[in-house]
Amino acid sequence: MTPSPAVERRSNIYTEAMEVFHRAADLIGLDHRVRMELEEPDYEHIFYVTVKLHTRLTPLPASEAPAHLALGDSELLPDGLEPLLDGSFVFKRRALIGAHVQMKDGVIRLKGKGLYEVTPGHPERFKAYRIQHNHSRGPYKGGTRYHPDVSLDLFKILAAEMTWKTAIADVPFGGAKGGIKVDPRSLSSEELEALTLRYMFKLKPLVGPNLDIPVHVPDVMHRPPAEIPRVDSEDRHADRTIAAVGRQQRAQVHVRCGRGLGLDQQGRGTLREDLISDAADRHVV
Repeated sequence: MTPSPAVERRSNIYTEAMEVFHRAADLIGLDHRVRMELEEPDYEHIFYVTVKLHTRLTPLPASEAPAHLALGDSELLPDGLEPLLDGSFVFKRRALIGAHVQMKDGVIRLKGKGLYEVTPGHPERFKAYRIQHNHSRGPYKGGTRYHPDVSLDLFKILAAEMTWKTAIADVPFGGAKGGIKVDPRSLSSEELEALTLRYMFKLKPLVGPNLDIPVHVPDVMHRPPAEIPRVDSEDRHADRTIAAVGRQQRAQVHVRCGRGLGLDQQGRGTLREDLISDAADRHVV
């Protein structure tokens, strides 16, 4: 009887990261039980966050423009239209103050801008994560990432990296990471604030100054400081637990935003191969 061929284990970003971890563990002679503790996170939280998206004005395709040549200009309060990266506008109610609007078949012509299709607002559901990797040295500590390409494997890697970073830096924290599968550039500032508040509300049973301290300023694709929603004691939606976490993070907001728009600034240089020898010398993981 011909033996069945061995099934090749598929490699992904998490298994690749664990290969680096095991090489580092081998170099420092890490105890097998401790190694097993650190191979997988303590907790993997996956949940959904729902927010109401505002009405949008999206550019009308050029092929449909001839049908609206006779449509007159509409004048809306500029402060009531928030531009997005894709060329559309988020429509806010104050845009109608003193407005002059002409609409046909859901299309309007903005003076000096062109034809736009009105897309009514609707609720949208986003997948969210919080991975708590290890808290042997202190409360879980880690940032928040809003990006359309995040995944469970990515957050497991980033949470583990926070464990390594806090240990190498010898600070009394563990490692965690979380975020939402969304492109924040596709949301208005109000929608982003609502999304962040809902995310923090869902995290309420999982966080606290002695349990898990999430940094609620997104680490990539973030907005300038003035547009970043803040969760602290001034927010009427925040309870004492969230407010306590928020107060610990307020001092970090402008420091973190000063890093610019680099992709993966927080994880850069952590548990890379050039640090393995340094970890071995210091005997820390």
